Amino acid sequence: MAAKKQTPMDFIVARLKKNPDIEYAKLKQAADKKKLAIFPIMFGRAKLMLGLTKPKKKKRAASKKPARATHTSGKAGRGRPRSAGASKSARVRELLESGMSTAQIVKRVGCSPNLVYVVKSNSGGKPRRNAQPTTRGTTLDVDAALRSFKELEAERDRLRATVEKVNRILAG
Repeated sequence: MAAKKQTPMDFIVARLKKNPDIEYAKLKQAADKKKLAIFPIMFGRAKLMLGLTKPKKKKRAASKKPARATHTSGKAGRGRPRSAGASKSARVRELLESGMSTAQIVKRVGCSPNLVYVVKSNSGGKPRRNAQPTTRGTTLDVDAALRSFKELEAERDRLRATVEKVNRILAG
């Protein structure tokens, strides 16, 4: 029968049993000579298994209570104070409403153009296409559909005529 091949973890445990004060670097050198791949996490786990170190306490998740801005005693709450218009986004929003260009806002506020575009897209300047109210199941809905269909037909005819003119110019 062939001898059972020693695993890296068995190697680390055996070495730690012989010398509990061995450093990882020396252990790594010995493992490399035996062509075993070991990692620091394995070293730590082996020390933990042998009781040479204490397990670290796990961090608990933050409580799910809502944060209070101020205490009842009138003192300021924890964290950064929220004053009106103090954030860059709020200043960008104000300058966008005044009609200033993106480049001008970037210079004045000292932010990236990306922030200006994000604030612009989130501030609902232009209504979205699908945000229009619908009146389903009424005759108004059918009339609106017919009207938009006729508008699309007219636009299609105009575009078709333009394409035909361009083709005649290119061909002639």
